[in-house]
Amino acid sequence: LFRSAAGNESVQSAALRVTVDTAAPSVSISTTAGTIKTGDASVTITGTAEAGATIQLQLNGTDIDGKTATADVNGNWSVSAVTVNGTALTAVATDAAGNTGTSSSITYVIDDTAPSATVAFATADATTNASEVGNVSLILSSVSSDAASVSVSIDDAGVDGTDPIVVSASKVGSAWVVDDVDLSTLTDGTITATVTVTDGAGNSGTSTGTMTLDTAAPTAPTAATGYGDNAGSVTSDTSTAATTDDTTPVLNIAKNIADTVTLYVDGVSVASTYDSTAGTITPTAAVSVGVHDLRYTLTDAAGNESAQSAALRITVDTTAPAVSISTSAGAITAANAASVTISGTAEAG
Repeated sequence: LFRSAAGNESVQSAALRVTVDTAAPSVSISTTAGTIKTGDASVTITGTAEAGATIQLQLNGTDIDGKTATADVNGNWSVSAVTVNGTALTAVATDAAGNTGTSSSITYVIDDTAPSATVAFATADATTNASEVGNVSLILSSVSSDAASVSVSIDDAGVDGTDPIVVSASKVGSAWVVDDVDLSTLTDGTITATVTVTDGAGNSGTSTGTMTLDTAAPTAPTAATGYGDNAGSVTSDTSTAATTDDTTPVLNIAKNIADTVTLYVDGVSVASTYDSTAGTITPTAAVSVGVHDLRYTLTDAAGNESAQSAALRITVDTTAPAVSISTSAGAITAANAASVTISGTAEAG
C-alpha cells in the first residue's frame, strides 16, 4: 500500500502468495544391495521420495553423472544402468524450495573372483562300455560355496555333427549332484565333461574331466575246431567225435587271445580256464551227461562282450555199454576148436 503526504492510505495491492518450506524432503532407496562384478552397469536403483522431488544418486558422497530422476505423483522414482563400485550409494532429493534430503546408504559387494568346481566320470577304469553307456554317473566336487548354478556339458570333442549333452546340477544339502546321463548319442573315443559354475555376482569358472567311450564289441569268434578227450580208453587232443566220455572236454579255439574268453554250455556261461599257450578252454566243473552245445565269447578290456561263437555239439556219455554173448558153450574137439562162431548183443555202434 501507499500513504500520501497528507496521510491518505491506498488500498492494498493484490497478494503475492509464498509458501515457506524449510523441511528436508523425504527420500529412501528400496533396492536391496547384493553382490556384483566390477563394472556391471545393469543395476537399477528404485526408491521413494517427496512427489516432484529431483533425485540425484551419489557414490561415497559424489554425484554420479547423469543418474537422476524425478519422483512421480506417488513419490516413486527409478534410475537404471547404475555402475556401482563397492562404496556407499545414496539418493539425494531436492524439493521445489531447494531443501535437500539424503537417504540411508546401501553398499554393493564387489566380487570378481571366479568360482570353481571339479568334475569326474564315475568309472573304475576310466572307460565306459556298451552296457554302461546308457547310465553314466558324474561326480562333482570342490564346488565353491558361493555357487549359484552348476551345469555340465559332455562332448566327444573333435567329432563333427554330434551335439554336446548339457545337464544342470541341483543342490542337495551342501552337495551339487547331476542325474545319470545317457551318452549313447556320442561317438567312441575321448569324452570330455566341462563343468561351469556361476556365482551370484555372475562370475563363472570351468574345469574338465575325461574318459574313454568304447562301445564296440569284438567280432564273434569262430567255433571250436575240436576238443581234447582225456578220459577212458580212447583219448585224443584233437577229437572231433560226436560222443565223448570226458566230462571236462578241452575245447580247441585259438592261441594268445588278448580278450577275456568265456565258455558257454547250452547258452549259459560257466566257470572255465583258458590256456593261451595251448589255445584251449576247459570247463572247471564236469559237464552233465547228455547232448550239449559248447560256445565261447570274447570280452575286450572295456567290458564289451562279443556274440557267442557257433556251437560245437558234443554228447557226453559215461555209461558203460551193455554187452552179452548169445552163443552157448559146448564140447568141441581139438580139430574144430578154431571154427567156433561167437555171437551176442551190445549197444548199437
